[in-house]
Amino acid sequence: MDDVDKIIEQETLSILNAAYDSNTKLSGIPTLVNLSDVIQKQELNQEELSSASLNNSQIDISAAVNDLERLNRDVQVELLIERNTITSLTSLITNQLHATTEEALECLAQVGSAIPRRVCQFPFKRNDIVWVCRTCQADETCVLCHACYKQSNHEGHDVAFYHAQAGGCCDCGDPDAWDPAGFCPHHGVTAAKESLSPYTVRIVEIVVTTVAQWLVESLCQQTQKAHLRTSGEMPTAASSTDDNQSSLLTRKLGYKGSPTSRGELVFCSEAASTSKSRGDQPLPQPGSFNLLQLGSLARKGHGIYLILHADDVHTKQEVSQSLRKLLNGSSYYADSLMNKLVTSLQTHGQLVVWGTMEVLSDLTSSQRMLWMDGDDDATTRFGAVMLDRVKRLDGLTTSLSTRKELMNEQRAVAVLEWLTALARSCDPLCQTVAESILPEPHLVPMLRADLLLLSRLTKAWHSLLLTLLAVPTFKSHLAAAYCDTYRHVTSQYAHGMGVLERSGYTLSVQFLNRVTYVVDLVQHRDLLGKLGKALHETLEVAQHWSKGKRRLDPNHFVLTHRRYSPCVSDLKCVLNVKGMARLFSAKGGTFLRDWLASLALAQWMDEQVWRTTDQGHVMTEPRGWVGAFNASISLGSLFERLLSWDDDDLSPAPDSPLSSQVPTIVELTHECLLDGLVPWQVQEMRQYQATFDTTTLKDYCKAPASLPYATVHTGEALAQGTLPLAHVAPWSFHLPLHRFFAACLREVCRRPNGMLQLLQKVTHVTMEFPLLVLSRSAQVRAGLWKRNGSLMHDQVLNYAEPPFCRALRDADVLLVQYA
Repeated sequence: MDDVDKIIEQETLSILNAAYDSNTKLSGIPTLVNLSDVIQKQELNQEELSSASLNNSQIDISAAVNDLERLNRDVQVELLIERNTITSLTSLITNQLHATTEEALECLAQVGSAIPRRVCQFPFKRNDIVWVCRTCQADETCVLCHACYKQSNHEGHDVAFYHAQAGGCCDCGDPDAWDPAGFCPHHGVTAAKESLSPYTVRIVEIVVTTVAQWLVESLCQQTQKAHLRTSGEMPTAASSTDDNQSSLLTRKLGYKGSPTSRGELVFCSEAASTSKSRGDQPLPQPGSFNLLQLGSLARKGHGIYLILHADDVHTKQEVSQSLRKLLNGSSYYADSLMNKLVTSLQTHGQLVVWGTMEVLSDLTSSQRMLWMDGDDDATTRFGAVMLDRVKRLDGLTTSLSTRKELMNEQRAVAVLEWLTALARSCDPLCQTVAESILPEPHLVPMLRADLLLLSRLTKAWHSLLLTLLAVPTFKSHLAAAYCDTYRHVTSQYAHGMGVLERSGYTLSVQFLNRVTYVVDLVQHRDLLGKLGKALHETLEVAQHWSKGKRRLDPNHFVLTHRRYSPCVSDLKCVLNVKGMARLFSAKGGTFLRDWLASLALAQWMDEQVWRTTDQGHVMTEPRGWVGAFNASISLGSLFERLLSWDDDDLSPAPDSPLSSQVPTIVELTHECLLDGLVPWQVQEMRQYQATFDTTTLKDYCKAPASLPYATVHTGEALAQGTLPLAHVAPWSFHLPLHRFFAACLREVCRRPNGMLQLLQKVTHVTMEFPLLVLSRSAQVRAGLWKRNGSLMHDQVLNYAEPPFCRALRDADVLLVQYA
């Protein structure tokens, strides 16, 4: 790197790490507690309020809520992230000064205005018109925006339109996604880098590389560290601050009636110190070092704040109850106000709920001064008080971020918007930006932190990615990074973190439906193996032990909120690639083993127990059956896709070692039986014991070892061995492992002499449990399970009627027929 490059890099870093305005520091970051000051003030003066002032009090409360949200409000961006971030970065590229953000972004657009765009990449917003042409599209995910469709020729084509949800982009100009004959006049032409001056391209390379590294270090790594802090872990030492920056915090104290007056407290860690040296202070007690680090981080990081992250697992009521627990059940927060706060959380993705000054109010005046002075005991006490508040939000996703980290989030939003504007200006700059953002150092850390990011950050980040996907090399890099981070991100999502529609999962359709990328991922990054492990690990989160048996809990949020759906959707995309299903059962891979383990885990979930006359009718009908059926149906939707191949089909990935180890359908069926069905059934049947003392048992409690004796036409007496089962024994509608074996049997029947080959290897062990489900289903239809409630009839309808009966009841009938 020459001297000019170093100067540009240093100038870029100086813009990104510029000190925040001192006036912004003094204003403080609002938390939930600020609302109580406003509400309490209105209540104290309630007797003197006129109707006009009542309206004013509501305005004050609304203003306080807006202050609470202001870290996430578009109108506050320039105040919070330094107005010169976008203008200064643009000046580096254009060598011109810009007074406003709008002027800077307009200048970027003008840089490439004379160069045509190859691919449109217009990002769809909610309710935008999206056009589909089944004649021109490469697959069902390829679409056009309204502007491109109106300027292109689709006369006589099979077209349709719909209103978009947020996400996705226009594919006009991309020959991999759209027939070039259906392009509009403005897209499809490739422009070379030579269209711009080499000096401009070189500056963009340096600036974008520096910016990308800053995003990783100041956003991704800090975001993950902030989340770890809530568990008491401190991955690094307390972050240091620039000696030239003042560390002032101005906030109110005494809102709970503490001895401190309601004046303003200005905190400066350097000025507060009364010690010449802190080296002789005693060490904290064992186990308190992380608390000491946390308290020290709050002092050195301009304050620390408890951040609550949104998810789609907890209901509004559950979040409200947790917030009231955090606030000690304060009566200052009416239900309507709490609902507004929860709505704000869901909209913006996160909410600052507790801060430094709230922690200080829980300390004595001497502890506050000692904490400011750097005393270890007081600092440890500060950390303990903050973590106590974190524990009150147990079950919700939280982070502990410093003030500087929160400000960096806002600056990162502007940086990402600037990168997007730069990439959209023209194809050469788009290619330059794409080549400067690398898979391992940049894309992987960003994707790993994706679920913890502020919603505006996620929106800006995904918008940038959609723009850069016009560059094929970048698309392959993003596909590789997505594959490398898949198990990590899926584990976070399975444990309740993040919201699906604001996650990286929404991007997978951009490359997992393309043969080139999928084949490369399967050959070099074991994509199928990672998808199988991710699905199994997700379902394992929902497992519990019931009477010594491992079962899926139908009431666990993984099932009730379908947190496994991204894995199933991605598998469907991959299996839609022609020939890819041929590799799933390869003996050298891990997918088949994990797939069978996932099906075994879902076996016999949501057990049903017949209610006796003594128990009476069920008072409250459980709803867990919905989650259980959704899981069974989702798994069953993959069966035909996994088996959509013939024994002589060629592998789509000939260079993969898996291609030489693919079994025939008969071998696969035999393996599913011996490695999946038989081990589960042998273990399960050990739980069933025949009853011997039948004189003291009621009929519905008896479990005979065989069916009653019968006399056939030859006159011989026979006893048919069977599963020793009492009428009150638990059973379930869900046998996905059996039903996948049934799907394999269907495919065997399609092969010449397939059944003859299979019958030489297989004994009949497939009848007992499917027959039990069929018989119990018949009992429900006959009205013998009315005391269990109407939910039994709802389950039978899903089990035995179209469209789901093909993967449920029909599979059980096939197994009985086969046995």
